Amino acid sequence: MKDSLRSNPAARSAFWDNFKGILIAFVVLGHFLYALSDNSTIGSIVTAIYFFHMPAFVFASGFFGKSKNAQSAGSIVKLLSAYLLLTAVHLFLLFFQGGSSFSITSPYYSAWYLLALIFWRMITPYFARSKWSLCVLVIAAILCGFWGDIQNEFAVSRIVAYYPYYLAGYMLSKEDALKIENLPALKRIAVGIISVCIAACIAWFVVNKLDLGYQAAFNPYDYSRLPAHILARILCYIISSLCIIGLMLLTPRAKLSFITKAGRNTLSIYLIHRPLILVLSKLIAKLSLPLVFVAAALFVVVSLLVFGSELVSDLVNKVIGFVTTGFLPSKDNETKVGIGVRAAAIALVFAILAVPLLAYLVKTVF
Repeated sequence: MKDSLRSNPAARSAFWDNFKGILIAFVVLGHFLYALSDNSTIGSIVTAIYFFHMPAFVFASGFFGKSKNAQSAGSIVKLLSAYLLLTAVHLFLLFFQGGSSFSITSPYYSAWYLLALIFWRMITPYFARSKWSLCVLVIAAILCGFWGDIQNEFAVSRIVAYYPYYLAGYMLSKEDALKIENLPALKRIAVGIISVCIAACIAWFVVNKLDLGYQAAFNPYDYSRLPAHILARILCYIISSLCIIGLMLLTPRAKLSFITKAGRNTLSIYLIHRPLILVLSKLIAKLSLPLVFVAAALFVVVSLLVFGSELVSDLVNKVIGFVTTGFLPSKDNETKVGIGVRAAAIALVFAILAVPLLAYLVKTVF
């Protein structure tokens, strides 16, 4: 995510921006179609997307999580600010759609990823010191399925399940990444297609033979079908890994107009598109199947073009930066202006959290 964590565009790799741009497009598409996944056609598309889109996105985040900026206190607090903002917006919208729950610790929708990033960025520099860390994480992710209490509270189930991908990206050196990037076109395209095809065959087996889906990677095990669920979780890691390899090999190396730009500005796209889908959800549900696909394609393009633009991205970063100001030390914090800015930033956070909380209390009492 470009974030105010933004790198110098001139020094960036078009390959990695394209990789993230393609992934954020799949993220938006998957979220747009998710509510309609009861339809067999849409359900199959959503399942296919969810097998790989977040594992690959987490992998890319791990690769870029090595920088001192990504691990800084400022970056961590910015992620926390973004999480609080997105959660407040989700709660506010859900209230007006008839929702009755209130939680800051159980992430709503895509907000879990921000909470997970905070944990991964804080712990990974220490955890990555051992060459056995990745193996330990995969084993831990498989074993944690035995504990039914490990679910969505503080996004623990997903933090554990997706952490191996983050660590794998973190441990991928720039030199090795460059070797992958510079592979001969014919070789990488051939291997990339084979990897994706094998992943598709394994995914078909998980869905049609084991009668499980991508949720097997992070949901607690169903003890009535324990062997199948454990196998499905292991196969989910294989599927996602093959897809990450395939996508890395098939991603274009040259700049791709708005795809490349969107890859630099994924944070603004990630934060804006999900609440907007909530607003449009009732309208989307009324569309015929052909119109759903047309609307989905348009929404993805608009999200990448508009929410991924420099203008919107800068605005989002300024809002997050302002909120963050309230929690970080400042050279001007002893002045009246500095104290005022910090107080206003903190007040904004509590104000946006208070709106859905008060709405929830009013609805519960009356």
